[in-house]
Amino acid sequence: MKRLSVLFLSIFMAGCSSLPFVWTRVKPYEQSQNKADQQAIHEQMPTVASADFDPDLCEWVTVKYVNDGDTIQLRNDKVRIVGIDTPEVDGPHTDAEHMGDEASAFARSLISRNDRVCLLRVGRSDRDQYDRLLRYVHLADGTDFGQQMLETGLATVYRTQQHPRRNTYQETEKAAKNAQIGVWK
Repeated sequence: MKRLSVLFLSIFMAGCSSLPFVWTRVKPYEQSQNKADQQAIHEQMPTVASADFDPDLCEWVTVKYVNDGDTIQLRNDKVRIVGIDTPEVDGPHTDAEHMGDEASAFARSLISRNDRVCLLRVGRSDRDQYDRLLRYVHLADGTDFGQQMLETGLATVYRTQQHPRRNTYQETEKAAKNAQIGVWK
């Protein structure tokens, strides 16, 4: 009887896809404002070897705001999403590119201020030349943010980065290109 109850509860919960799914494992990253402490925490994080989403590998963080289509701001750090490149928006160091505002708006529709997202470390390179963290980003429901941007045609594959999801990302980009959506119109 106990096994039937557990089985029924498992099936019931799996069927409740309209309910928000919340992971509770949170790393202490945001509790420290010290860069050395943050770096030590990042070094303890496992690296991602495949495209499979595993919440146990996540570093859950709160987003302060979305900078543009491929960069998010945390309380004490910036994250550059691995594997994608979106058109630039007008800024102090960049000129606006075609579809830059649309890519940024779509990114903001996926991730809002104070949303919790999953950061997944990729390989050995922890930061880019602008000192931004290099991470895959997943939404709370497990959606791969980078792949979502590629599916809508509002991002392209970042050609110079080698990473585990590159082939999948290239296939997704090709589908958007063939559909002539986003930057491929």
